[in-house]
Amino acid sequence: MTTVIGASMGRALRVPVAHIEGGLRSGDIRNPFPEELNRRATSRLASIHYAPGPWAASNLHRGTVVDTGSNTIRDSLDLVPPDAGPAIDLPSEPFGIVSLHRFELLNSRARLTETLRTLADAATRTPLLFVDHSVTAAAIARFGLASLFDNERFRRIPRLRFFDFVQLERRSTFVVTDSGGSQEECYYLDRPCLVHRLRTERIEGLGENVVLSHLEVSALRAFLADPGRYCRKAALPPESPSHVIVEDLETRGYTVAF
Repeated sequence: MTTVIGASMGRALRVPVAHIEGGLRSGDIRNPFPEELNRRATSRLASIHYAPGPWAASNLHRGTVVDTGSNTIRDSLDLVPPDAGPAIDLPSEPFGIVSLHRFELLNSRARLTETLRTLADAATRTPLLFVDHSVTAAAIARFGLASLFDNERFRRIPRLRFFDFVQLERRSTFVVTDSGGSQEECYYLDRPCLVHRLRTERIEGLGENVVLSHLEVSALRAFLADPGRYCRKAALPPESPSHVIVEDLETRGYTVAF
């Protein structure tokens, strides 16, 4: 929503609006909600679209479209120190991360229960660290599912800051998430990732190291049986997407030297 508000303010002030991550689409206005509507609205307000790859660029049909080659999250990951450790105790054996927070899952007792039971079963083989988003913790309490966690093999951990979470992802062997941002992080970090959603507006990693479950527990179970078979196959574009954006803005005269 902040992106739509910022774009609306730009239009109200009659200044050009540039949209980073332009062109991402799920094709379903209900999933993810409200992000799909927000992205479509922002595309109508923006005059410059920085699309993270040719697929995203192909979804844009107005204004100026600039293909940045990849997503700017790639540059954010490069800012995270490679040798620092996350701010929590880690299992002594290979482990996975679970981060689930979307209302499509949390508002369904049956769906959330089946998902957590599947994860608890998988944790008997591979330890799982479960990120305690506040909305997720509330749903677990509301549906009486706290007993599925044992604080050893299936352990709840606090939500971490970005740098700490990326360091945790780097040390993990796989990730289960419903976050589009985490999907991208796993693609660039080359971590096997299951996206537990009906739809995703991103194509990074799909068919390579990323599996979209369509909220089917059978897909989750199959992924957890052998996540190591999923890996990134395509080489990353050599250009920094942030540099592409800055250079384009400089060419258009929108930057000021200090």
